[in-house]
Amino acid sequence: MAKKLSVVPNFYMSEAYFDYARLIEHSDKDRVWVEGNGWCVFPPLPYPIDFDENIWCDMGGLCPPDWYQKKELDWEYIFDPWDFNDMTGGKWNTFRKNVRKWPRGNPNHAYLSELLDNLSAEHLMGEWLEERMESAQDADIMIKMALDHHPNVRHMYLYRGRELVGINVFDWNYRYINYRLCIVKPGERFLDEYLRFLFYTNSDILLSGMLVNDGGTLGREGLERFKDKMNPKIKRKRYSWIKKEL
Repeated sequence: MAKKLSVVPNFYMSEAYFDYARLIEHSDKDRVWVEGNGWCVFPPLPYPIDFDENIWCDMGGLCPPDWYQKKELDWEYIFDPWDFNDMTGGKWNTFRKNVRKWPRGNPNHAYLSELLDNLSAEHLMGEWLEERMESAQDADIMIKMALDHHPNVRHMYLYRGRELVGINVFDWNYRYINYRLCIVKPGERFLDEYLRFLFYTNSDILLSGMLVNDGGTLGREGLERFKDKMNPKIKRKRYSWIKKEL
């Protein structure tokens, strides 16, 4: 429905995310909406229509009716992968320098589509989550996306020798590739920059012709500064729509 109506999808609109978050699609005559955890997750479509449920996350180009108030939810970052294939100019100075540092100190590395050892992925995911537990959201969904084998989720693995040090996880919808997770071994300086660089410059990503939705910042100022240095094509606010009290 969203594709048919040319609505800009948000970070949470994909078949894999629907499956892992156990979102339920409902329909009533010509209206379609999605529910999860007691929320209407997105504005119902087609839009506008009469609807008075709280809505968790809006979509691009839609404005709430008068009986809603907007509450900031998160940022959403959209990147053009081809920008990372170039990275010229002063605005790229910081990221361009940092992305070279980890591979320079770790020449014996390989970026593979094959996981050599399931236990190593589980261990790395556990270490990464433990470091982020205070700010992590939807940890159960992240674990499933990182370790399960969903037909619409892809993984790439970074090895140093035979040690797994990074995992990129992504899926897609009709408009964007969704960069779900950049999982890195804790304590490895500049590995995050390099793993993201590998994701964006992968030939499959470049040749897809699609932009990448890199999600938000979860309220973390450091992550916002980090993503700003990657020069997004679009940085936009996402809102929840909350019913006004009468």
